[in-house]
Amino acid sequence: MEKIRLSNETAEDQAVLEQAKENQESWERVSQLQKESLFIRSNADHWNTTIEREGQKFSIELITDPKSPDISQVQELFESVFGSEEVDPEEILRQGIEGITSSGEPDEVLYKIFTVKNSTGKVVSVVSGGVLNLRDKKDTISDRNVLMIAYAVTDPSTRMSGLAREAYISSLMEASVQSEMGGQKLDKAAGECTYTSEKFWNRVGWKRTYQEETDGTFREMAYIQPALDFNEDTGLPVEENSEAPEHLMIDGFKSEVTSKDAVAIVQAFYRWCNRWPKDAFKSDEAYRAHIEYIDAFFEEFRSQIDQEKPLISLTKEERDRKIASGVKFLEYSEADNKE
Repeated sequence: MEKIRLSNETAEDQAVLEQAKENQESWERVSQLQKESLFIRSNADHWNTTIEREGQKFSIELITDPKSPDISQVQELFESVFGSEEVDPEEILRQGIEGITSSGEPDEVLYKIFTVKNSTGKVVSVVSGGVLNLRDKKDTISDRNVLMIAYAVTDPSTRMSGLAREAYISSLMEASVQSEMGGQKLDKAAGECTYTSEKFWNRVGWKRTYQEETDGTFREMAYIQPALDFNEDTGLPVEENSEAPEHLMIDGFKSEVTSKDAVAIVQAFYRWCNRWPKDAFKSDEAYRAHIEYIDAFFEEFRSQIDQEKPLISLTKEERDRKIASGVKFLEYSEADNKE
């Protein structure tokens, strides 16, 4: 029997997997995506597997060893696609897999990197992220998790091949079982996306988020990714204008995505990705400045949402149909690099 490795532990009982398949709504998305897949999986119930299509074979594997040489390949792929100035140094990837922060403190979230390798062992696609807890205003740990995807990238030579989609399926599997082992529910999957990648995410169940204005206009929720690198002396971003407007996209699986869900998800994003620990700064004043900087973005996001009104989740195709019927949309064009 193949062992299931979760975080730093091993689940040897196949019952854990069966329980996840039965209890986690997210597994229904896994089953749907596998049913629609053009690939054949050698192990349909595990994230570490071999996939085959038209005679081509690839292996999918979750990196669990922070010293793995595959991480260098991942870093190279990230830099070739996004540019070295837009991605974290390789050492940060290794620390994330190990479960420690940039300052060397334990991190409550393990960074999960799923690689897809071709027959020669080259990493040709990567999906990475982490399982975050959704909390209330008092930051109380809940029984609900969200799978945040940080990157989904494929080597230009193999794009449009469906490899990132297969890696995402594996990440959703592993997150579902991890949540089951913790007695929690994998409630949502979400991420920050550009308009160019929306089609891909729509195909795996993700949708943009809107609310309806009093005049009937559908307004997209404006989301900004705060800076990721901070000055330890001041607590403020190392570079000015390092924030990035993004489209917030969420998959609620079988459940509706509520306004309160969106607020909790963004809070979880900022807590893991953007907040640095207090000991990362040289003074209390710098730490306070840092927290105020992050909290201002969260308050800006929360203030635009009427949490008593429903959130409307739509794919591009669904929006186009509404536009054709006369519905007006106020899109978050800043995320498309438009003036």
